[in-house]
Amino acid sequence: MILNARQSLLNRAIHQQMADIDVFFLNLNIHRSNLVSDSLNEIAKKQNDLKKKLKVTFIGEPGLDMGGLTKEWFLLLIKQIFHEDYANGSRSLQLNVRILDLHFPTLCFKKLLSPPVVPVDVDRCNDVAVGLKELLSYEGNVEEDFCMNF
Repeated sequence: MILNARQSLLNRAIHQQMADIDVFFLNLNIHRSNLVSDSLNEIAKKQNDLKKKLKVTFIGEPGLDMGGLTKEWFLLLIKQIFHEDYANGSRSLQLNVRILDLHFPTLCFKKLLSPPVVPVDVDRCNDVAVGLKELLSYEGNVEEDFCMNF
């Protein structure tokens, strides 16, 4: 792709035409009101450019993408994709002490949590939870009375 772009620039220079710098970029032209569908359509149309550097333009808005528009597009896209209207439920994800308010579809959580982290015997877990709560509220000396330490 880089060789083709260089050749295109060279040919334009030889013929004294204006250089088309956009040959180096995957250019996405997006309406804010149709962010997800426009993004998917643009990416589908430009399959041959997917390895190029991304450049985003919001249609009807002035501005050059020096990285800021691409970042804004990506953040808005992620926010919409993980919105509960798309996700059918609300969950949050914690990564490295940062809590992200992401709304994954249930299917994604099933994939992320396989094998399941929730034990099959829920009643036993409830019994353990009740026992630990009672242990926390115990006013005596746990180590001496129960011969247990934690």
